[in-house]
Amino acid sequence: MLAVTNQITTNRYDVDKFNFYSIFSQHCQESFGTSAVEKIHDYIPNHLQPTRVLQVGEDQATYAHGILYQIDPAYQLKAKTPKIVENRGFIRLYQEFVKFLEQEVFYEQLVYQKLPTLRIHFPNNLSVGEYHRDRNYSHPIEEVNIWVPITQATGTATVQMESSYDAKDFGPVEAEYGQYVIFDSGLMHGNEVNVEGYTRVSFDFRVIPVSMYQEREGASINQKMKFQIGDYYSFDH
Repeated sequence: MLAVTNQITTNRYDVDKFNFYSIFSQHCQESFGTSAVEKIHDYIPNHLQPTRVLQVGEDQATYAHGILYQIDPAYQLKAKTPKIVENRGFIRLYQEFVKFLEQEVFYEQLVYQKLPTLRIHFPNNLSVGEYHRDRNYSHPIEEVNIWVPITQATGTATVQMESSYDAKDFGPVEAEYGQYVIFDSGLMHGNEVNVEGYTRVSFDFRVIPVSMYQEREGASINQKMKFQIGDYYSFDH
């Protein structure tokens, strides 16, 4: 099993096998009118743009998030007003990515977040409303976080994280498309107002090695899904 306690690790994956950008690019072209994922902010009408810096509870609720979550029909199963959307194979590819992590990184089967969380970090805004540890939102302490940028993620357009537990020495965790970051869910993280001039898009998810998994009480902050296999988590794929 991979030991990640108090660690931040950046690795590469095969972008030909896991062509996430291509899927997001196709979706953005048809939904926003541009294939450049990092420029979607230029294609959203002004009246549909966020009117202030996003806070907790707002950071998954913008017009753009609603459109981005139409990237795969699986997200529509929990939507308040589900839409019929094209299956671009994102969740299927995500599940293959989890298998890759099991075989090449953790060397163990993983209980994993059923549907990854999609993030949009607009210019002059935040992608997450506050600095936090996931356990602040009732997540199990056994979780390990996986963060996958679809666009470049640098400077103020990336995740800011402390180097060790309670160090509070926050700095940017920089990565590019084709890299992913594994980090201890106990590390406090968040983001700063993005002044880099482009939109950072990424997805993230949480895994638990099956040897460490146990059912917990509590539910996710946005979807109110229980932290159990069959609701927030999946196991078979």
